[in-house]
Amino acid sequence: MRSRIRDSVTYLFVVLLTPCWGPVRIAGGKDRNTPYFTTCGQFLSLIPGHIGTFARRAYYLMTLKSCSNDVGIAFGSWFSKRDTHISERVSIGAHCLIGSCSIGQDTLIGSNVDILSGRHQHGVDIQAGERNRQESTFQQLLIGSNVWIGNRTVIMADIGDNSIIGAGSVVVHAVSSNSLAVGNPARSKRTLTADAQSAPTIDSTPAITAI
Repeated sequence: MRSRIRDSVTYLFVVLLTPCWGPVRIAGGKDRNTPYFTTCGQFLSLIPGHIGTFARRAYYLMTLKSCSNDVGIAFGSWFSKRDTHISERVSIGAHCLIGSCSIGQDTLIGSNVDILSGRHQHGVDIQAGERNRQESTFQQLLIGSNVWIGNRTVIMADIGDNSIIGAGSVVVHAVSSNSLAVGNPARSKRTLTADAQSAPTIDSTPAITAI
């Protein structure tokens, strides 16, 4: 019953937010970026409480390449790329900036997390002239299922299933499945067992639970 009520409220917000997502779909099709996409996303990120959670869920349900209708997106968080996949029961904490990625089911993302669209978004060739004029290269990151990402983490590489990323870590190399990775740059400290995954000790504020 709770899920039915949640879905009904979500689709009510879809209707109410047609002036936001409608122009994005018209101008950008299924997944092409438009300036209006980020403008509306940033505006909706500033709505507090349950109203904001439903508004962001409805907006990204209609504008991302794919997005589950039970995603939880907290205050201050927004997406910069439409080429993004969000699976079931994903929870995203406050003040996160998320680029192009695919996030598996049951993944928890803490607050103030940055998920970049790869490590090489800007040119590094001095001979090529000003950096802001060099061609950008974007990569879609893969974040597995049942992953826990701690607060203030920067993600620039893939993360495997069932892994935990410690708070404040900077992930510049791929993290394999079932790993506990911490530090800058993040390094795998050990392989997680079922018991370790059920009771992690990494400091992190839990992301919001889907309403």
